[in-house]
Parts: sequence; structure tokens; C-alpha cells
Amino acid sequence: MRKDFFAYSKHAVEALTQELLIFTEPRSIPVIVCLGTDKVLADALGAIVGSLLNKQGLSTFVYGNLERPITLANINYCLKFVRAMHPISPIWVIDSATSYDNRFGVITISDEFNPFVNTKFVDACKVEANLFITATVSQAEKRVLFGARLRVIVQIAEVITQALCRVFESQDVRVAYKQPCYPLSF
Repeated sequence: MRKDFFAYSKHAVEALTQELLIFTEPRSIPVIVCLGTDKVLADALGAIVGSLLNKQGLSTFVYGNLERPITLANINYCLKFVRAMHPISPIWVIDSATSYDNRFGVITISDEFNPFVNTKFVDACKVEANLFITATVSQAEKRVLFGARLRVIVQIAEVITQALCRVFESQDVRVAYKQPCYPLSF
């Protein structure tokens, strides 16, 4: 299953929320894994979403943010840690994507890998993840990769964050903030 949403639609948050609710199992709170780093702007979406979610006081675990990014260097270790800490929880992965065509601002949710995402991340995640939330933020050409716009990435991150917050609010899982348990090495 794969569904696309245009981040700049005035109903993007509502549409994304409704689709994410389909993947929310009763009494099973997903663990959110946000991939990426702000070292390369086009790769920062996941880390920005992670930081925004951590400020919301959700009763779920969010791994990966601007302070503690999950990158190719630590993805395998992080996913093993998350699965060990949350053996029965669904894992939702958030990542940025690039595209050779004109898909800027498209948020994709899928229960399988997105072909526009870095394949090394996909290989690491596809065994562990139950849901992928990706957004196209830049062209795939290397010279353009560094030309991503921060404003665009933040707007997309806010749409994803608002939709996730609505999903968790509708599942009545909003309680006092719990600090995620991070391993010491990332």
C-alpha cells in the first residue's frame, strides 16, 4: 500500500492523519524512528520532525532528532536497540527523499520502501519498519542536493508532526512527557 499527499494542500494534515489512523493498531503505540541529519539540508527532515515531536509531550518513544541524529553510520545499531527496547511495538520510520521528477512537497506513506529513499537506509529498515513516512525535499542530482530550501523542509516537517500528534491524540496517548531512552553511544 502506498499513498501520496501534497504537503501544501490545505487539507494535508487531515488527509495524512486519516491515512495514518488506518495503520494505528488498538492499544499499540508506534515507536517513531526519524532518520537524517542537519549536516546535509536535504537529509534533515527526519531529524527536524523528531525534534518537533519531542517538544509535543507525546507518550511514545521518538528516536532521532537534531541533537541525536540517526544516520547511515548508526542505523543498524539504532534499529536493533529500538527493536530490543520495544519488541512488540510497530515502528514508523520518517525520512526525506529525493526525486528525479517533479515530486517536491509530496509526502508518501507506505508499508514498503519508497524508491526515492536512500537504498542503504531502506535495506536497514525494511526488516524492522512497519510504516515509512517520506517526503520529497530535493532533486536527486548531487549538485542540487545541497540546494534544498530550509523553509520547505520545515513546512513539510510541521505537516508530518501535526498529523502524528493528531493520531496520538485520537488514540488517547497524550500524557506527561517521557524522555526517550537513548543508548549512550548515539
